[in-house]
Order: sequence, then C-alpha cells, then structure tokens
Amino acid sequence: MTLIEVLVTLAIVAVMATIVVLGIGGPDRGLTVQTEANKLAERIGLAADEAMVTRRPIALVWDSRGYQFVTPAADGSWMPDTHALLGQRHDLPRSLTLTAAEPALIDMTDASLIAFELSLTDASRSATVFFDGLNVSTSSGAPRS
Repeated sequence: MTLIEVLVTLAIVAVMATIVVLGIGGPDRGLTVQTEANKLAERIGLAADEAMVTRRPIALVWDSRGYQFVTPAADGSWMPDTHALLGQRHDLPRSLTLTAAEPALIDMTDASLIAFELSLTDASRSATVFFDGLNVSTSSGAPRS
C-alpha cells in the first residue's frame, strides 16, 4: 500500500467519522448557540476535507438565517454541493443569527490559503467559529446583557 493510498483511506475515515458525529443526537436535544456553532465547524471541516481529497471546488454560502455549501455548475453559476450534508441548506433556529465580516460566498477550493470567522448569536449568548485554513475551532462568548 502506498503513502497516497494510506492518506486517502485516512481522509475517507475522517469524513465518515464526521458524518457520524453530525448525526448523533436529534432534534430533541435542544439547539443552542454552541451546538449550532459546533455543527457549523464540523461541516466546514468536512467541506475542507472534501475539497482537499476530491480536488473539486467547494464554497460556503451564508446569510443571517443559515448556510450551505455549493460547487460551480457548468454554466459558471453555483449549485448545491453533491454531498448530502454539505449541499442541503441548514437553516438556523429562529432565535439565532449568523454574522461575519467575510463575503457571503467563501471559496474553500484551496482551503490552506483562506482564514475566516463566523459568529452565531442569540438574545443572550454568542459563539464564534474560526477556520485558519487547516483547523476549525469554536469559542463561546460571555452571556450578553
């Protein structure tokens, strides 16, 4: 087995583990700012892995109410990504708002060249998702008054 085969196998295992982690729990577990931030972070990590392993362009499209990942169509427009967890738009619970200083479309095709942060807020709490081109992390903000 060559090094490339080992790396591809590890990447596939990582993607599958991410899918399992995202699938754990259900709608009854109470969606909070931190759970939504963790979900967004996991999906950003999955998209970065997909872009690296498959070498296909992937971009994050977001607005204040939700997000999804897209790929370029043949006509140059953007269409939902073919991966089930990435291509489906994720709408946030009504109490949450997504904000960022980044453009509404973040191209993750060469993830190692980008870094960004997105913030999720509700009436009393906030959480920030950081992506440095390699790692994704979340940070909880203090309760807002």
